[in-house]
Amino acid sequence: MSSDAGATYTHEFLPDSEMEAAALTPRRALQLLRRRWVLFLGVWVLVGLGGFVVTRSLRPMYRAQSTLEVRPEKPLVSLEAPETSYVASLQLWANFYRTQESLLRSPVLILDVLRGLPESVAGEYLRRPDPAKAFADSLDIEKTESSFIMRVGFTDRDPARASTLVNALVSRYLDDANRRLRDLKNDTLAVLTKETLPAIQLRFDEADQALRKFQKDTGYADFEVEFGSRVENLRRVDTRLSEIRMKIFKMGADANALKGYDAEGVSGLYHEAFHGIRALEGLGTQRAALLDELAKQTGVLKEKHPRAIELKNELGRVEGEIRETVRGILQSFQKTLASLGEEEKQLDAEKARLEKDMADSRRHLTDFKRLDAELGTAKELYNSYLKKLSETRVAAGTAQGGVRIVDPASPPVEPHQKPNWILSLALVLGLILASASVWAAEQRGDELASPREVEVFLGLDVLGEIPAEERASERDPVLLPGDADSPAWEAYRGLRAHLLTRLEDLNRGKVILVTSPEEGEGKTTVATNLSRVLAMEDQRVLLIDGEFRWPVLKSLLADPMGTGLEEVLRGEMTLREAVQPSALAGVDILGADTGLLNAAEIPCLIRFQALLKAAKDLYDFVVIDSAPVNLASETALLGRRADATLLVVRQGRTRRGSARLGSKRLSDMKAAPLGAVVVGTGVPPSLPGYQNRRDPAREARILEKEGDNLVGIV
Repeated sequence: MSSDAGATYTHEFLPDSEMEAAALTPRRALQLLRRRWVLFLGVWVLVGLGGFVVTRSLRPMYRAQSTLEVRPEKPLVSLEAPETSYVASLQLWANFYRTQESLLRSPVLILDVLRGLPESVAGEYLRRPDPAKAFADSLDIEKTESSFIMRVGFTDRDPARASTLVNALVSRYLDDANRRLRDLKNDTLAVLTKETLPAIQLRFDEADQALRKFQKDTGYADFEVEFGSRVENLRRVDTRLSEIRMKIFKMGADANALKGYDAEGVSGLYHEAFHGIRALEGLGTQRAALLDELAKQTGVLKEKHPRAIELKNELGRVEGEIRETVRGILQSFQKTLASLGEEEKQLDAEKARLEKDMADSRRHLTDFKRLDAELGTAKELYNSYLKKLSETRVAAGTAQGGVRIVDPASPPVEPHQKPNWILSLALVLGLILASASVWAAEQRGDELASPREVEVFLGLDVLGEIPAEERASERDPVLLPGDADSPAWEAYRGLRAHLLTRLEDLNRGKVILVTSPEEGEGKTTVATNLSRVLAMEDQRVLLIDGEFRWPVLKSLLADPMGTGLEEVLRGEMTLREAVQPSALAGVDILGADTGLLNAAEIPCLIRFQALLKAAKDLYDFVVIDSAPVNLASETALLGRRADATLLVVRQGRTRRGSARLGSKRLSDMKAAPLGAVVVGTGVPPSLPGYQNRRDPAREARILEKEGDNLVGIV
């Protein structure tokens, strides 16, 4: 309900911070910048000017630099493996570099340098409470990765003084380094000559004597050849021992088989040992032949027959010879087994002796290798220290080889620390502060300032831009003046055109709901005048006062005491009987006299739904002027019954958060706005000039002569 309709509300909308954050898209950010560009540019320029003033007031700093080669000395002879030596050299370089850096920053060295310079050069630092710290704060030392280059820089406002100070520091540092190196090498030379080399010589002599004594005690033998010979002898003994044991085993098995024959006469006959002996093999053949013949004759002759008795006697004789032969062979086996057993014992003893000799030989070989390795190590160590002694004697009187000046410092021409960075920082800080100022200003006043902002921040198409209202009279605060060519009339005609075009996509929808987020935004004016321009196209229009809590349209546009919405909802009248002609040509009105009870439930009543259905049948368009959607819950329900919903916002008054909340409430109820209508916009600058091209006098004459003939006006 708009303020021009006379209703008041005490509700104040509180914007949702989460919706505000979600609405901050690049497109909306650009729109905010476009809206607050004066504030943004002012803050940015102001901070930038402050940075420029500070930059111009600061004096530049100059940095003089001296380049040194810092290389740790490496021994000519390295006793470590290549990989270990490489890793050790890297660690040596890192430690050496840190040592030299610490020496360059030494307070004692810095004070000696300052006291040795003229007052004009070192006076500024000597007057400080801590001269060494003041000097060290301006000193910077950097190394170049993967190289032995160290750069010593000094920063000062005077370029000549900066170069003088850094050169004096480097020169004094080199003098001290050379002195320490000479002292160190002299001390090293004395230690090598008096202590280290004699100790190494003694160790070498002891190792040589131990090896000679060992060789003398062991007969100067070649232990590797001796050990190999004993291994071969042991192999031959093992081979022979294995052969003898196999023979003993086989002969024992044969003897056991033959013993079985001797005892039983038959069991050993089929053992392979029996057939392996040639004498037994012939006797066995005879025995088998006699058995075959005896078997043949047994079936023919009687037991007492002479031939049968002869065969049995012959068989007994052959078996007796077999037993005698077996006994002789067994006696031979026993002698052979005894001989083999004796040889086995001798071989076992020989094997034990060889194993003991091998153990002694292995121990001698190990001792020989250990003594020989100790002698070789002592010899190498002695030779390496002899070389080191020679190097030390050569370098004892020279300057330090690990550090030298590559490039002395010269007065710099260009400033090292240009204060321009302050200006850059000020520009960046100004950009941040300007953005924060825009955000703060928007938090204090986020009113929609243009139709473009409505589209950007609400995501709704603007169907109409209504200029600030010109009241027809105090009695009709929602009606436009009678001049049909005014900018407001043109705006409503444009709204009508957009609306009808959109309704064609909705299967010729008829019911149009007009609402706004808050009160006083002009929705009643839009609903009334939209009904008016729709009726101007010879359409039958019904205007329903959907302000169930504060109805006013009936009192403004029709008979306040006449019939209205109450009678229809109570079932006392039909829609056709309850509507009244309004003050607008072609527009009927249906409203209530006073606020209705249970207003929030009216849209869900069966009679109200039947009312809308009847209105669709009787009228071409039904326009509902509803309560503000953020203030009344029934508005979103009415939106579900309507074919299209228009959200009215007032430029310069409606807040973005409030408008988004209203649109969201409608969308949540599946009554998403068809578009927005912006009230209170400006008049296009070219419109008055375009309207002034017409000839009102000529049009009046044509109207008087021909009547309201649109073709005649043209």
